[in-house]
Amino acid sequence: MNGMKKKIIFIVPLALLVIGAGVWFSVKTKEARIGDYRGEPIEEIGNDPAIKNFPPAAVEQGKNRLKELAALLEKDPQNWNFWMEVGQLKKFFNNYNGAVAAYEYVKTNNPEDPLVYYNLANLYGSYLGDYPKAEEYYLKAVSYGPNEEYIYLGFAEFYRDFYKAKYDQIENLLLEGLKNVPNYTNLLIQLAYYYKSVNDNQNAIKYFSQLLNAQDIGADQKQAFREEIKALSI
Repeated sequence: MNGMKKKIIFIVPLALLVIGAGVWFSVKTKEARIGDYRGEPIEEIGNDPAIKNFPPAAVEQGKNRLKELAALLEKDPQNWNFWMEVGQLKKFFNNYNGAVAAYEYVKTNNPEDPLVYYNLANLYGSYLGDYPKAEEYYLKAVSYGPNEEYIYLGFAEFYRDFYKAKYDQIENLLLEGLKNVPNYTNLLIQLAYYYKSVNDNQNAIKYFSQLLNAQDIGADQKQAFREEIKALSI
């Protein structure tokens, strides 16, 4: 009897241990196992110290929306717009690695969407400081969205403000943009000021002059361009 009691006493804790391990594993893996996504939990906002300075209402709203998105994506894990929103919200909370994980998931499953490459490029270039990676993704965005003017504008700003070693690439980039999106006003503005910055007055005047005929530019801005032309003509 004593031997049997000892045996029973030994077996029961072992069974509980196995059950407990199963419960722990279930809880741990439940975090964010939506589809084949293996990033951090969707609800995770990160721990950036700056969050404490955000407007409390905005923080609460962002948290609640992430919870909603987690529930929605459990039902519809291939809704890429929801995943993109997850990335945007994590970026709002300065959780850049979390945003990258969400965008990378979209890229893997929806690899011809130019916006996801643009968003990744913006994160790597403006926030994570990986300029070669950012450039790679901007180029991908252009290849999948050659008629999307916002890509050329963002890409040019990246070269201008961050990857300054490639500043001279702005000219060809904007000219390609104008070839694919003719007479787009903001591309013309960027190009005119680029030529001004490199002291190519002739081309700067050329593009400022084109802007004087743009119908979507107000009188005050056109006057500013006339003054640019006058100064460059001296």
